[in-house]
Amino acid sequence: MADSVIARLRVILGADDKPLKEGLARTRTQLLAVAAAASALGAAISAAALQGAQEIDRAAKAARRLDSSIASFRALELAASESGVSVEGLANDVQNMNREIASIGISGNAARALERLGLAASDLSGLDADERLALIADRVQALGLDAGQTTTLLRDFGIENREMALLMIQGGDALRAA
Repeated sequence: MADSVIARLRVILGADDKPLKEGLARTRTQLLAVAAAASALGAAISAAALQGAQEIDRAAKAARRLDSSIASFRALELAASESGVSVEGLANDVQNMNREIASIGISGNAARALERLGLAASDLSGLDADERLALIADRVQALGLDAGQTTTLLRDFGIENREMALLMIQGGDALRAA
């Protein structure tokens, strides 16, 4: 008989589940905050990756315009920036110089500039853009040209940016360091 009474005995337990529900609510709020932060971080990483890709594309296009490597163009940008030269027109300036050198014997004043520097067009051919400018800057420095004289010389190369004289006066080591 005892077995049948115990078998029929049913226990109903009650519990206060309010702390459990509050804990679950706090956890849910914290998880939502973590999810929001992770989402913001993902968006920031995506934006940085896009910006990086755009910067690489810009540098690659500029390097192609100069018949140069991306590393050479980036070195020119860095050296120009450190010298206080605006980098916005840098590719145009170097492209103008390349065009003037290529037109020696046909038109332009690049031959006069090279002669003043004691260089020939063949000294510059085959060099990357940063190496070409470094060689010219070495000669500008060796000749002791001031900013005005260097600006005039650069104008013969088709470079109208007067700030480029600041870079050239420092000599080629500034470009090589970059």
